[in-house]
Amino acid sequence: MLRQPGQPLARSGAPLDGVRARCTIRRSPQGPDWPSVTMPELDLPGGTAVPPGGDAAQCVAAAGQSVSSSGLPGGGGGGQSSVLVADDNDDVVQALTMLLEISGFDVIKAYDGLEAVAAAEREQPDIVLLDIGMPGLDGHAACRRIRALPQGGRLRIIALSGWGQDSDARRSTEAGFDGHLVKPVESAELLRALHGA
Repeated sequence: MLRQPGQPLARSGAPLDGVRARCTIRRSPQGPDWPSVTMPELDLPGGTAVPPGGDAAQCVAAAGQSVSSSGLPGGGGGGQSSVLVADDNDDVVQALTMLLEISGFDVIKAYDGLEAVAAAEREQPDIVLLDIGMPGLDGHAACRRIRALPQGGRLRIIALSGWGQDSDARRSTEAGFDGHLVKPVESAELLRALHGA
């Protein structure tokens, strides 16, 4: 179903601790069957906006925001920590990528469990964020396989899921996760989890 001109494609104001991503569809000069898409714009704390293609790092600095990845596994001593983000929802992957890159992390992307395991083995990230409900190989099974890799024991692996019952968190712990975050997650909570706080 085609949305009305100007209607938001993604709900604005999702709790990312002052960071919002917006996508708007507007009527195109070519007619209603050719919508024009504006993708995406970030609103940062302090009223600073990052337009599409803008330099997010400069805007974060201008807004007085500073997030350091030092003290993370592999992140001290001048090197950036790398985070593998795995989710079958492309919008989630892109939003997390923007937030993490603004916060100084290198990001590796995967879109299903099997791809996440392969990326963990190939890229050797410091931290892994895994969705639970992925097709092919769910997050629990992917976590077990990643833990079985030679470097799997040193990784910080965090579940990022829409399932938030106590039993869901227990299942994540049993699968080998270090933490279980429930979507939508505030950026401050996510960054604390990445730091192991």
